[in-house]
Amino acid sequence: MQDTVTLPKKVYKALIIAAGVCTLAYLTATSPFSGNWWPFLFLCLLAIVTETQTILIGAVGFSITIAVILCAMLTCNITETAWISALSVLGTYSSGRDRRSLTIFNIPVSATLFNASSYELSLLAAYAVYRALGGYILPLGISFNTVMRDINGIALPLIVSIFVFVMADTVIVSIFMYLRYRENFAKIWVSNLPRMVMSTFFVGLIGIIITAVYIAYGWFLVLVLFVPFLLARYVFSMYKDLQENYLQTITSLSTAIETKDSYTNGHSRRVEFYSGIIAVELGLSSRHCQMLRYAALLHDIGKIAVDESILHKVDPLTKEEMEVLRRHPANGEHILEEIKFLSCAAKIIRSHHEWYNGEGYPDGLSGKAIPLEAQILAVADSYDAMTSDRPYRRAFSHEEAMTELFACAGSQFAPEIVSAFEKAMKKRGDKPYVI
Repeated sequence: MQDTVTLPKKVYKALIIAAGVCTLAYLTATSPFSGNWWPFLFLCLLAIVTETQTILIGAVGFSITIAVILCAMLTCNITETAWISALSVLGTYSSGRDRRSLTIFNIPVSATLFNASSYELSLLAAYAVYRALGGYILPLGISFNTVMRDINGIALPLIVSIFVFVMADTVIVSIFMYLRYRENFAKIWVSNLPRMVMSTFFVGLIGIIITAVYIAYGWFLVLVLFVPFLLARYVFSMYKDLQENYLQTITSLSTAIETKDSYTNGHSRRVEFYSGIIAVELGLSSRHCQMLRYAALLHDIGKIAVDESILHKVDPLTKEEMEVLRRHPANGEHILEEIKFLSCAAKIIRSHHEWYNGEGYPDGLSGKAIPLEAQILAVADSYDAMTSDRPYRRAFSHEEAMTELFACAGSQFAPEIVSAFEKAMKKRGDKPYVI
């Protein structure tokens, strides 16, 4: 998505920060700390540490910081809880697309303040609902059975407050995303809500367990409970690194393929980008997006079996030469089908030259019989081919390429894919992707 700097975005960001800072200052002045500093400091440090262990799944960060903050809500007063939620962002840590570590020391201060304020305001909304529905602060030092009995008695306030937290947090963030990218607000909110609800309620259960252990047995056993989480995170990080290595290998391979034809330099990466924005517009799952990404990068791998004289020929191809060229989708599938993690991508590659009306190749598939990812790849591939220079013609403008895509919608391309591509391109100002 293209970041659009706008005055409304800046004003909204400033309002959220101001609301967060003023609310925190007001609570500190009117509802002082309990005076029991050790529980506050322990939960504050734990929240910061857990935030450093955030796992990125796509563009979404997943951490169990909410579990710690839930524990704070059940054992601390409102001011202490607000401070713990706000200070937890000090542990912000993730890897950017260039694998550079992102922390509070190298991201804008305004971003840190916005994150802290949105987290704090969402938590305070949840806290207010929790207390309004009869929830109360649980005393430290009581038995585990007593804690669980008390938690059972406040189950309804807890569940509703967690739901309120999710609603408030997703609304605040979705409004910001709308102002930043000019995406449809309802679409952003609806796409994020189910994932947030599921993850927050799951982490909420962890928070209840942490709370019970913390109240009954103290801080040391809580630290012991975090060992399995750290191990799980380590294993998942290894998996993510493996996925990154896969992608880097595929990218290098696609670059090597393109060296056969100087006119297609960067073609696969551009097709990957265009395929990606169409997939997002259509709401494809992360798994399908990943397979489409692999297929886009390797969609021309079958051309390694095509003689360079055919690839570079300026004059029209003969019937025999065209027959050789048309084998490249099937050749691509044959090359990749035995590689387990690329087997699905191989099927997409085989079908990316099928036509919607059944006149394509290699299998003459039509309509819904063509895999959706292959239909997406066909549009992305054709658009980039048209907007790139070739030995036999100049590059089309964006407008000319879109006119051609719509002219072929219903025959060569699926109409809904062309429409989705048009919408996605409008969001980035109708500008072709430049590497």
